[in-house]
Amino acid sequence: MFAEMIMPTITLNNLAIVGIGFCDDEIARIQEYLEALNPNARLIFVEPGAARQNFLSALKDLILADKPITEKDILNIEFQPDLIIKVGSNQNSLEDSFVVGASYAEIAFCSLAPQDFTLEALKPFLEDFENRKRNFGV
Repeated sequence: MFAEMIMPTITLNNLAIVGIGFCDDEIARIQEYLEALNPNARLIFVEPGAARQNFLSALKDLILADKPITEKDILNIEFQPDLIIKVGSNQNSLEDSFVVGASYAEIAFCSLAPQDFTLEALKPFLEDFENRKRNFGV
């Protein structure tokens, strides 16, 4: 239902939104919207600093499994976003966020407070992402 209103599809596969205090109803609306645009899209909401702890915990589990750790094991615990939106900060920095796998991500900043971040606030970021020519470091 949402997809027909704005864009037929999006190329975005993984979206990370960084901040604390998002409204649960808006999270659900954003998830529904993204699924309508791209059924394979993954969305995570990350608290600043939490991704670092999650990654380290998963790495510790791999080490404690007492088996060789492969590149595939590491890639399985990494979330590799196409777009990261940091919400609720006037600082154009991800220093407190540590989003693993962000090497080739597009990064955007939104000064709205997380509780004010809505689907309508997200749409311009998605449109901007779709209009970018990505070269993945080449």
